Amino acid sequence: MFLKIFQLIKSLFVVSVAEQYKREFVLTVNEINVRRVKVTAITFIILEGILIIISLVKNKSDFFKQPDVYYSGMYVLLFIASILYLLVFIKLGKNIPASGTLIQVIGISFTCLLLYWCVGIALLDQLSYGQIIVYIVALISIAAVPFFSPLTVLLIFFSAQVLFIAFMPYFQQSTEILYGNYINSTAFLIIAWVISCIRYISYVEDFEHKKNNTGKER
Repeated sequence: MFLKIFQLIKSLFVVSVAEQYKREFVLTVNEINVRRVKVTAITFIILEGILIIISLVKNKSDFFKQPDVYYSGMYVLLFIASILYLLVFIKLGKNIPASGTLIQVIGISFTCLLLYWCVGIALLDQLSYGQIIVYIVALISIAAVPFFSPLTVLLIFFSAQVLFIAFMPYFQQSTEILYGNYINSTAFLIIAWVISCIRYISYVEDFEHKKNNTGKER
């Protein structure tokens, strides 16, 4: 029984592609992630641009009103960062085979930025609403959009959760709400990670299946 449990856990962390297909698999995943990062960056540029305009109109009489000024700062930060990442990925996308490692590293950094940004927004929300929906949506979205190995996603999620838990008491004074936020965020983190694992493993299996069938036809 323990052996089966160990094998199950191992299968979630260690997902490998057959050696003869590894290079092509990495190239395919990078192509997918480059396209999705571009779309994501463009989406956030538009969204944050709209939010910045709304903030300027809403708070034109008192732009430095708290916590609105912090939200505005976060919008500007992500707006600028999204433009920079879009430009970088447009350049990297022109020669994906030669930029494999760089694409993976910068893709992970962009994912971390988005998740940490959402952690920041969730913390600011404690000053007004006490909700963490932005953080939860970010976890699910990261599980559903890019393709990263299970271990990579776990490390990204874990680092964000450490920040979330460490800074939450400075923004939320209610012990009951703190406890609920910790439990709910951890539960959704696990669910999101499992979703990401299933997607990645399924994609690996489908990729190898197609390659094996192609080899047999030849």
